[in-house]
Amino acid sequence: MADLRNGPEQDQEHEGAKPSELIIEACRRNNTELLSSVIEECSSPEAAAKLLNESRSVLGNYGYHEAAANGHYEIIDLLLDQEGFECDPINRREGDTPLHSAVRWVNEQSKENHDYGISLIDMMLEAGSDPKIRNKAKLKAADLVNPANTELRDLLQKAEYVLQNQGDFIDAEEEEDEGPTGSNSDSDFDEEPTNGKKSLDPLTHDPAYTSPSHRLLCAMGAIAKALRQLKATMSPPASSSQKNHSIPASRRALSSLLLLLAAATGLEAGGHNATGDTGIPIKITNFCPATIWPALATQEGSGPSTHGFELASQSSKELSVSQDWQGRVWARTNCSFNVDGTAAHDGSRKACDTGDCDGVLDCVVTGNSPATLFEIALQAGENKTNSFYDISLVDGYNLPLSLTHLSQARSLLIPPNLTNPSCIATPPYSTAPSTNSNTTYPTPHTSAQDLTRWCPFPLLLQPPPKPGNGQFPLPDDHIARPFFSPCLSPCAATGADSDCCTGSHSTADTCSPGLYSNNAKRVCPDAYSFAYDDGKSTFSIPSGGGWEVTFCPGGASSNILATFGEELGKVASGEVSEEVWRTAREGKKAGVEGVAAA
Repeated sequence: MADLRNGPEQDQEHEGAKPSELIIEACRRNNTELLSSVIEECSSPEAAAKLLNESRSVLGNYGYHEAAANGHYEIIDLLLDQEGFECDPINRREGDTPLHSAVRWVNEQSKENHDYGISLIDMMLEAGSDPKIRNKAKLKAADLVNPANTELRDLLQKAEYVLQNQGDFIDAEEEEDEGPTGSNSDSDFDEEPTNGKKSLDPLTHDPAYTSPSHRLLCAMGAIAKALRQLKATMSPPASSSQKNHSIPASRRALSSLLLLLAAATGLEAGGHNATGDTGIPIKITNFCPATIWPALATQEGSGPSTHGFELASQSSKELSVSQDWQGRVWARTNCSFNVDGTAAHDGSRKACDTGDCDGVLDCVVTGNSPATLFEIALQAGENKTNSFYDISLVDGYNLPLSLTHLSQARSLLIPPNLTNPSCIATPPYSTAPSTNSNTTYPTPHTSAQDLTRWCPFPLLLQPPPKPGNGQFPLPDDHIARPFFSPCLSPCAATGADSDCCTGSHSTADTCSPGLYSNNAKRVCPDAYSFAYDDGKSTFSIPSGGGWEVTFCPGGASSNILATFGEELGKVASGEVSEEVWRTAREGKKAGVEGVAAA
């Protein structure tokens, strides 16, 4: 490949590099000339698009991710101009789109550069990036936004709303001038409604009709026309290489119009995940000897009024969520926040030793590994009639955790030892009196075992000092370990496809449990241990009732699924017969190894 770069120094720097490697380098360095040269060498626009869409770094990022993760406006502008370019590639590790990567980059910038970041993401949205896509943590780009950056959050949420309702967007002027199809338009607001009915002039619509889509129609004529005028005068912002980025007036006006669009529809900040305590109780209890900082992430439905808070030892906090809530709960440890909880005490983006969520008290992203998780979908299944939940160690382990189902007036009564799992893999708690037992309905639990050595050495968050020669000998049984160290997940430690169940290991047939997963399953039989552990880790009961999540409970880990699998199958179908109650009262069932009544 000839003349791909300027000057002899750059020729030497990239000599022998593959076209895909040059693309990654160009996107990482904001080198538009290098990228243009690679594109020009392709035999056709289709070949160029194929090369751009398939080029990945060794860490699994596409060129678009590399550009977005570095805030490179110019190179992104060039990429988006290419015919057939994929706007929403998914990277290997986090399952992020470039839109996720761009939001993460904006979060790291000073407030002075927020306008530039908004301009960058606005361009990506306008080109077709989908803000509704969720990553592996089930988070959309808007869910990652720093809470202080309300303008960016609003932009993304309004864009989501536009996509969800684009079938309702019409332009009365274009409908009259260009006919019904609008096929040559580049505006999302020019599409013919999908219901097959001819659209009426919104100003003459029935005034009693007040749905959000109707209110939107009333504003769309003027907004769509203004958008087209703005797009004709659009210019890129100042170079991303500048220290303080600027944003042109046309971009500011476009953002204002998106806000106007949302106001016309009555859409409020918060969108689908707006918070508010709305009925299903979630109680969080701290039995740890020290303060913890519980956190929640809302994936669907309406979450609680806070997604992160401080909780003293021997205390509880009651929250509530909507009946269709899906989310996760975990606890952070050893945290130090600034006064308003927007960053760590030292101003950094990490405030907690474990479970940290970008350094903020009220979480907007899921926690970092290691973190023991409670995951639940309150209304799931084919008919949305069941709650599916689990305790997960897929993101590592930091604290013991137990669950207690809280029955409500109209919820199905179920024996408590069928619904209340626990994972206790920290030595002092496993020998303490059980805080999740019932003498009438005894919980099956694991037999006594050594919990000091289950976490593999390479995954210890706080490993012991290495011996004199700087290496751990094998076997390492005689090396003194800390009394307890949180345990990283293999995926967090290595990022390898085989550990993350991604890439060539992304199916149940190609992703197998390793040492960590096998050990985790031994100490916590009812917990998720790796991505394809569904069948041995997921609980399903008819929807209804709330949950208490207890951190640092006493007693051994439960072994409910292996003991009462048949009974749980009946419960999941809504059948709690006298036989189920009788079996639950008897506790231990013959033939189950390593299980004893609590």
